[in-house]
Amino acid sequence: MVYEYLTILLAFVSAILGILLLLEKKERKKESGKHADYKKRQNRGQRGKIKGEYTEILLPWAKKETGCNGSELHHLGKPVDFIGFEGKDNPKTDIQIKFIEVKSGKSPLSHNQKRIKEAINKKNIEWLTIRINPKEALESVDVKVEA
Repeated sequence: MVYEYLTILLAFVSAILGILLLLEKKERKKESGKHADYKKRQNRGQRGKIKGEYTEILLPWAKKETGCNGSELHHLGKPVDFIGFEGKDNPKTDIQIKFIEVKSGKSPLSHNQKRIKEAINKKNIEWLTIRINPKEALESVDVKVEA
């Protein structure tokens, strides 16, 4: 009689362990699926970023889109990709300043890019000419120049 109980108990414990192993295997499969989805999204994002970088490199030759010659475009990178000075190469025309952000696909403007665009649209822009005394500038950063 004791052997029958032990056999039943052993079968019951084996069944529970089997169920736990199946559940763990199912959870691992689910997690690996999530990881694969994450990797796919990450790869898509990286490809989009690379396409955007290539587009930024080629933009100076895109006069049709920007209205600026390559020499009239100046790369900043952040927070805006380019500043264009349309008409700078022609002394007989007025210069139109353009802030150019290159986006690929459906990528949106960042929060700060939206703020910058809003400031430009409100004409909240200022010109500053800053003149520095090189000697004072070096002293302020505690750099010693030996002659």
